[in-house]
Amino acid sequence: MITSALFVSAELAESPYETGPVLHWCDVREREKNSGSWPVKTDQERSHWAWSPLKAVGPLRFGMTPRQVADALVGEVPAGRQGHFPYWWWGRGAAGQWTLTDDRFEQTGVTAHYRYPEGLPVLGAVTVHGRTGPQIAHAGIPLIGATPSRLDEAMFQHIENHDLVS
Repeated sequence: MITSALFVSAELAESPYETGPVLHWCDVREREKNSGSWPVKTDQERSHWAWSPLKAVGPLRFGMTPRQVADALVGEVPAGRQGHFPYWWWGRGAAGQWTLTDDRFEQTGVTAHYRYPEGLPVLGAVTVHGRTGPQIAHAGIPLIGATPSRLDEAMFQHIENHDLVS
């Protein structure tokens, strides 16, 4: 079953596994086991978002600044931020400016991943957390919570029905 998903911008789509936001993303199988309970929201507690391939996930448009991302999430403050100094081997007093890589929004159930095309952070990818995040659909097809085989079947049927094969 698909329990979380990473959606990327057009700039990252050509080579997503070699770009900054995706390099730091980890598969749930690689995470340390949680010995406690895992938070889960009911379907009624979760919003419904549409995915526009390479453009947006719900209200989050790729290319937004961190402030625009927070504003789109109704002013939610990130529960956690990750980043680094450019010269990490020099320690905390390193020269250079701290680089924001991720903002985790617990209430909404998403993580925003930033890239730096012109020296400033812009939204490059979004991880939607399957247990707490919004329900994502594309063309009426739910993308999270389905088995990969069911999702593949639905997507191929959509492509065939709409003559999207080039």
